[in-house]
Amino acid sequence: APISEYRLEWSRKENEAFMQLYCGPNRQYGVKGLAPVTHYYFRVQVINELHWTSLSQRSMRFLPIPGCEC
Repeated sequence: APISEYRLEWSRKENEAFMQLYCGPNRQYGVKGLAPVTHYYFRVQVINELHWTSLSQRSMRFLPIPGCEC
């Protein structure tokens, strides 16, 4: 079944609860305002006409590049 919606969640600490960052039909989402040299964790979930999938595994740590306008 085709995917109709994506849910993106994030956390700033490895053992912190995730918060919803985006929910909608777009396959891409630009996160703005990230602080340089700060760890971020992401996970995603999708829905099709039947149900929501299980949440993805937590992503590896992501550090924005200093000087990048992220």
